[in-house]
Amino acid sequence: MGNSARTTVYLNPGVYRALKLKSAESDRTLSDIVNQAALELLREDSHYATPVLSVLRLR
Repeated sequence: MGNSARTTVYLNPGVYRALKLKSAESDRTLSDIVNQAALELLREDSHYATPVLSVLRLR
């Protein structure tokens, strides 16, 4: 997570537990899972996704 921004996200306790289980089962961090979900949401509207994806491709 070299170039990451910290933030606080308030999750429903059930959602948090499910994400923690998915994290453990998939050997991925909670941050990785949330980042992937956020990118997929942004991809639904290319207006938002294009700048983000172009920066990610440069790394």
